[in-house]
Parts: sequence; structure tokens; C-alpha cells
Amino acid sequence: MKSVITEDELTGLIQENRREMYYFAMSMIANPTEAQDVVGEAIMRAFEHRHQLRKKDSAKAWLMQIVANEAKKILRGRKRIVLLDAMELEQSSEEGESYEDVWHYIQALPLPFQSVTVLYYYDQLSVEEIAKILNVSAGTVKSRLSRSRAKLAEMMERDGYSYE
Repeated sequence: MKSVITEDELTGLIQENRREMYYFAMSMIANPTEAQDVVGEAIMRAFEHRHQLRKKDSAKAWLMQIVANEAKKILRGRKRIVLLDAMELEQSSEEGESYEDVWHYIQALPLPFQSVTVLYYYDQLSVEEIAKILNVSAGTVKSRLSRSRAKLAEMMERDGYSYE
């Protein structure tokens, strides 16, 4: 079967999205070493199965779906999820909280909310793309985003952050 994406194009896609792949894996499994393993496995799977990509314009969503599937394999093998202890991230704007602070709150969310939050806000994927990646309905994604925002606001306000 002829592929809609060449090996060079896939390599470029991976290079452009490697950071997003890693952070998405981290949002699911909360372990830097395992997140790197997930990304590595996802890259191998992408090359092995590139002929399965149907439309070139959905290549990023397809790639993130592979990351999600690889992360789920690791989660199935675990007895419990360990929350992220610490992660060094760049500081965001001078006015706002640091990326590290926000990441801490995101990691405290239940797993389904973590995934949609990272995909929507960090990876800037559409609701439809997220639904496809996570294999849920667009309505479920919207509901999880809404509940995630409410929970994040509640946790942050409890710790003294205020929003207008």
C-alpha cells in the first residue's frame, strides 16, 4: 500500500512535534524516563505503520494517537500512577505563574483531564483532533476541558492565585 507521507516528511513531522509528543506522554504517565520510552516507541511505530495514515493533513493527530496508544500500554502494566515529583520547565511570562507551577496543578488532575488539557492548551489541537486521538466523542472532550478548567481554578484559588 502506498503511503501518503514519505519517510523524509515523517522525519520532519517528528522533529517538529517531538517536544509536544514528550509532554503529552508525560501528561499521561508522569515519568520522564518512561515518557522518553513512549516517544521512542511511538516514532518506531509511526515509521512501521506510516502507510496507515489516510490524510496528510491529519498527520499530527495520527502521530499523537500513536503516542497515546504507547502510553496506554505502559499504564496497563502499572498497578498505580505515580505523580510527577519535579520537572524543570522554563518560566512563563513575568506576570503569570511559572510553567512549573501550572504543570504541578495539571499533574494533580485525574488522567482523563490531564490528557485533554495538555493536548488542547499546550499542543493546541482542536477538540475534534483530541477526540480522534483519545478515541472519545467531541462532547466528551468539551466536557473534560470544562471540568478540567473548573478543577484547575479551584485548586489554584485554594492556593492563593486569583483570576478575573
